[in-house]
Order: sequence, then C-alpha cells, then structure tokens
Amino acid sequence: MTFLGTVNRDQLLKILSNTKIGIVRPSTSGLAETFCLSAIDFGSCGIPVIGANKGGLKDTIPKKCGYRIKNKKQLYKKILLLLNNESKRQQFGNNYYHFVSSNFSDIDFTKNFMSLINNIENNNFI
Repeated sequence: MTFLGTVNRDQLLKILSNTKIGIVRPSTSGLAETFCLSAIDFGSCGIPVIGANKGGLKDTIPKKCGYRIKNKKQLYKKILLLLNNESKRQQFGNNYYHFVSSNFSDIDFTKNFMSLINNIENNNFI
C-alpha cells in the first residue's frame, strides 16, 4: 500500500490500471460518506471495491460489484477473498464497470441536471 497524496487525472488512471482492489472508507464508526467519488473512479476502471456498509456507499457499491463491510474482521476476510480469487475480482470488476457506465456517465448526469433546471424554471418540483 502506498499513499501518494494528490495526483492528476492521468496519474490516477495509470495508478488504477495496476490496482486489484479498491478500498474506500472502510471505517464503520464515525461519520458516513455521503457519496464516494473514489468508489466510482474504481468502478469506471473495472476495479471491485470494499467499503463500509453505511451512508452513500450503500448506493455506490452494489452487492454484485464489491463488498460492504460492517467490521474490521469482515474487511480482512474480503480483502483476502478478492486477492486470492481472480475470477471473483474480474466478475465484480466487470459488473462495477457496467454499473458505473450506466448510472454515472457524463451524458446521464447532464440530462438529469438539465431536467432538474427545467423543473425549477417551470416551478415543477418533484
């Protein structure tokens, strides 16, 4: 494990190309993540993710794409499981890539944002 600090987008993609598992916000105590962009970054590169089973991670890490853990023991078990099971890693990674591609693309974001703006302009609140 290496902590690199801030990196630009090109550096990030190079780093992710050598990554087997993404681990995001594994702590199950304290404040919950509201939305985890790091998880989406991993998914956009086809990398399975492990994170806490709370907050926004429940929406950004579907069960078919990685593991949401409740304690440190589960974290250790799931890391070892994915490191030792290449087919499971690939399956979760492929699932996550398709999940992110179909739910978080720039085009979908723009369409949803424009729809929101139109609703606000027309006083048509959802």
